[in-house]
Amino acid sequence: MSTSRWIDFAARGLVSVIFLQTLFFKLTYAPETQVIFQDLGGRPAATLAALAELAAVVLLWVPRKAVYGAGLSLMTIGGALMTHLLFIGIVVPSPDGSSNDGGLLFGMAVAVAITSGFLAWHHRGQLPILGPKLAALA
Repeated sequence: MSTSRWIDFAARGLVSVIFLQTLFFKLTYAPETQVIFQDLGGRPAATLAALAELAAVVLLWVPRKAVYGAGLSLMTIGGALMTHLLFIGIVVPSPDGSSNDGGLLFGMAVAVAITSGFLAWHHRGQLPILGPKLAALA
């Protein structure tokens, strides 16, 4: 397997692992998720975010659809980053208020954004009409 394919595989894996890990908390509406989504639409908003993340992961691994998964991932994580910056803050408090995450969730969101941006560029040739022209830019 070429280096490019290994990097692509690792990038898809990173986004998938982070999204799938947070999926459990959103779908069960865990106390940590309640802190984040309490003023942002509650459980329905958390479930919608989880479903968007799940769809992005599935698309990332479907042959010839990775560019759509990367795009959906970018849109989803862009919303998460804006939510952190405008409402929650970079450091998320624990449910009981005794501690915080030290910015871990925000850091993971930044990692997903950067990796998804790479994947969108790497798979740009999959886009209809513009794909071949964008792929020629490499």
